[in-house]
Amino acid sequence: LSEKGAEANMPGSGNDVGILRENRWLIDRRSVTQQHLRCLSHPEPRIPKNNAEQMKSENERVTTLEIQLTHLQRQYEVLNDVVTQLAMQLDQVNKRIAKWEQTVDRLKNLSEPSTDLLDEKPPHY
Repeated sequence: LSEKGAEANMPGSGNDVGILRENRWLIDRRSVTQQHLRCLSHPEPRIPKNNAEQMKSENERVTTLEIQLTHLQRQYEVLNDVVTQLAMQLDQVNKRIAKWEQTVDRLKNLSEPSTDLLDEKPPHY
């Protein structure tokens, strides 16, 4: 919403059509789809209440991040190997193409007469 639109729909403005949760004005209900309304109905994230819970939560989070990092590093290594193999195959293909081009050029030179095509008369003369 624009600032003007948000101000116009604030509580007490006479246009109370928004969603009020925890004493905060969130959004204009008319512009919200059913999916957005379902998302807004989800509970707020749980915040650990004591230090032991918070430490456990942080340790679990760090462990999860380390596992994800390890998986990403392995994927990086695998993808790097694939790219290296593809680069080597591309070099081989480029060498083969260069050899074929040389062969085609040699065959053209052998089969072409030494005269230039511009010097020849067209067939209707």
